[in-house]
Amino acid sequence: MPVRAEFEKYRPLLNRLTAASADIGAGDGQPVWEIYVPAHRPVSRRIVDRLTRQGIACPPLDPIATFQARFYNYCRNGLKADPGFLAAAGLNLKLPPQDIHMISRGSGVFLDINNADFLIEACEDSGFTMAPGLDILDFGGSTGRTVCNLAYGFPEVRWHCCDPSPVSIAWGRENHPEVNYFVSNQNPPLARDGDSLDGILAKSVWTHFSASASRRWLTELSRVVRPGGFLALTAHGPHDIARRIVYGNPSPDYSLLAKAPRMAGPGLLDRIFKRSEAPSARRGKIEYGFLDMLVAEVSRSGHFFSPYSTLEWQGDIRDAENADTSQWGLTFFTQQWFKAHLEPTPWRIAGYHIGRTGHRQDIYVLRNGEPPRDRDAARG
Repeated sequence: MPVRAEFEKYRPLLNRLTAASADIGAGDGQPVWEIYVPAHRPVSRRIVDRLTRQGIACPPLDPIATFQARFYNYCRNGLKADPGFLAAAGLNLKLPPQDIHMISRGSGVFLDINNADFLIEACEDSGFTMAPGLDILDFGGSTGRTVCNLAYGFPEVRWHCCDPSPVSIAWGRENHPEVNYFVSNQNPPLARDGDSLDGILAKSVWTHFSASASRRWLTELSRVVRPGGFLALTAHGPHDIARRIVYGNPSPDYSLLAKAPRMAGPGLLDRIFKRSEAPSARRGKIEYGFLDMLVAEVSRSGHFFSPYSTLEWQGDIRDAENADTSQWGLTFFTQQWFKAHLEPTPWRIAGYHIGRTGHRQDIYVLRNGEPPRDRDAARG
């Protein structure tokens, strides 16, 4: 990915950020940063093995770095010839309808291989294995693009998926019976008994929670996860901020964020967002102003949150009952801030991986206290 053309204008922001945090996967932004790929591909390996055992000649795992691209092309080409491609083998590649939420729809297939591999690798590196009979929840899993890949690779695990969107859950339940889908509220509690889960995955959820929402859900998820179990979540950290500065990627319309006076002087966001220039020039100034403010706040406090101003484009929670964005927006935090944030809860950091999912989000693997001494070692 090329460095943005106007990088010299943005360089001071990167210098300030790197001076404040070491949790960035690059230096001054001149070289193209290393793109992380899963080292072992535990999920992909099991998917290939399961298909091969059924006599299906799918792309080989090696070379690991290019497996996702090769497998996606294989599936797309197969779907063009046969809409039911691989369905008989138990792998349903059909996309949800356009009006149902799904990230990365442009891939053309209902797959999320890299993220599934990254999450399970992070769990395994932290001492958690996907042993038969475990109950693992994809928290905020939408239609289940990630968890369905996990269920295909690890069919001996009991997989669950919850999301505030009843539309997403209904589609997943109808199309993927191998996963137990249920609707969750935007706020706690979760409709699960205490100590009923061995682990939870939460991809691109803590990227949106306010500090208050984060603390409430950490407390609630500690209730439903057995002692010694895990929570693997992804988050925006300094690496993601640096990527936005250097590459301009991602580059959303930051004007869709609501005013949040606590982050800076009163009215600053209003001044940034209400400029009178042409749309392209205005958007560029909004982006620079926002990133400037973001670097300042994360460098100072280790945390940044700004709620979204509207539900209209929030497919994640728009269909949820009593949905609102007061505690749901764009969130960034450092490892140091998160460690302190966890202190009142039983959760402790067991693993930390910079810039894994989408070469942007960090992965934290948390342990829920300590397991009983007689707990099966496979549970962590």
